[in-house]
Amino acid sequence: MKTPVLLAVDGPAEAYAPLFSAAKEAGLRIGWLAMNAPVDPPPPLQAPPLLEAFRAVAVGEGRSIAMKPMKGRAILRDLLREHFLGADVVLVTGLALVPRLAARESGWHLTESATASRVYTTEELLVRLRKPSLRWKKD
Repeated sequence: MKTPVLLAVDGPAEAYAPLFSAAKEAGLRIGWLAMNAPVDPPPPLQAPPLLEAFRAVAVGEGRSIAMKPMKGRAILRDLLREHFLGADVVLVTGLALVPRLAARESGWHLTESATASRVYTTEELLVRLRKPSLRWKKD
């Protein structure tokens, strides 16, 4: 499995809307992972028996939502394999990861390590995100 680039982010998804739009146009597949987030099932999956089901899925106009109970804490490697297979980049909230991406008025600030950071335009960032050196390395 080719691992995606994982970028820690802060703030709401709306701050990253220009990146999502540009990436889609460029054929780069970006996902969003909210760790340690409160998770309430959507109305079609809130019935008490469904909360105990092995898996419950709601399907609508071009979207699906899957819900399943978890035993123990979430394992990042497992989440990537289950939900982000084929993703090029995953923006992650709720984890202290490096590299870290921050939205700026003039573009994007990417911190790659304790000693390397730079501001990119959206186009420059899309080029950088395609580089294998940024891909997440399994521990």
